Amino acid sequence: MSATLAQEEAKQTLQKILMEKRIVVCCGAGGVGKTTTSAALGVAAAMLGRRTLVLTIDPARRLADALGISIDSHVPNAVDTKHWEALDIDAKSSLSLWMLQSQPVFDRMVRSLSDDDDKTERLFAMPMYQAIRQLVAGMQEYMAGESLYQFYKRGEYDLIILDTPPSRNAIDFLAAPDRLLRFLDSRILRVFAPPKGGWSIFQRARRVVSKTFEQVAGDGFLSQAQEFVGLFLDIFDVLKEHAETVRDVLSSEESTHLLVTSPDPAALQEALYFQKVLQERTVPFGGFLLNRSLADHPTRSWEEEGAPEVGALQTSFEKLQPLIKYEHQLISEHRALYERLDSISSSSALTIATPHLGEDIEDLKGLSILAKFLLPDESPVATEEAG
Repeated sequence: MSATLAQEEAKQTLQKILMEKRIVVCCGAGGVGKTTTSAALGVAAAMLGRRTLVLTIDPARRLADALGISIDSHVPNAVDTKHWEALDIDAKSSLSLWMLQSQPVFDRMVRSLSDDDDKTERLFAMPMYQAIRQLVAGMQEYMAGESLYQFYKRGEYDLIILDTPPSRNAIDFLAAPDRLLRFLDSRILRVFAPPKGGWSIFQRARRVVSKTFEQVAGDGFLSQAQEFVGLFLDIFDVLKEHAETVRDVLSSEESTHLLVTSPDPAALQEALYFQKVLQERTVPFGGFLLNRSLADHPTRSWEEEGAPEVGALQTSFEKLQPLIKYEHQLISEHRALYERLDSISSSSALTIATPHLGEDIEDLKGLSILAKFLLPDESPVATEEAG
């Protein structure tokens, strides 16, 4: 068991992903280090020369502070070059991070779709718009997709890494575009649209709705609803287009999904389930990252090393034997998990066991250590450092 895992081929695959893909989606259960892993992948991509954006949901405040990133910003913040220089890191390109702000994303989308500023301001002032804004902003999975769409279409970044929202259901993010499309296709919305003349079953429905709302909400409510839907109806169609684009892009060769997990049984089960869902949806699967693992930790027995022969020192070492055996047992279990994940991955997918660094990563130095581990020994980054 003395040798470490042979992971160079998997790391080469990961480097190829970071160099060639436009979108990498990091999925997994909460508490497995998904946000940290996403940030470390961003550091690795920047070191490889790609303009990289990491979209995250809930970064650790200490990590954000260490990188000089404002978690309240409405736009991405680039990591200042002084942070790279302080650690003597040769970042060939930029790394930007942004904590997803759902309501600004929604407002920016609506504003970009309107060619009439007065109309937009009228829409923003409506109580119904504020209610819809709150409702949609609460759909973190959808807003993550909309945010991804906006940055993808702008083309400012070579690579976008998305740290998916924490979720009770592993497929919420993948299912969000379809759920939105079903909602926007709902004919009930058309009942509230302003009448355009002629007769239809919808106009008859409007008369019924009008009488009902006049009795319940008072005069004027339906007219306000009709004005809102009239202003918003065109935006519904564009929302559908965006949702369809996100769905198509995430299923294309431009994207891949990495499943971040840990040796925790619950996290592992969710990762295995998510992989099955990806296969059923024919969504590109990049592989597994077994985080906080001892699988790559080298071990040697006392017989291999040779136990100390000095009496008191030898006694101390012998007392440590139970702890050593426990560590060996953990390493064996983690390696078995690694081998299981590797066996169920496709031939083109990777499986990498990242090390347990002993504490939470809360600065650029820690991220760079993890980033360098994820890259192969012959990567440009490793080659330059060796020189």
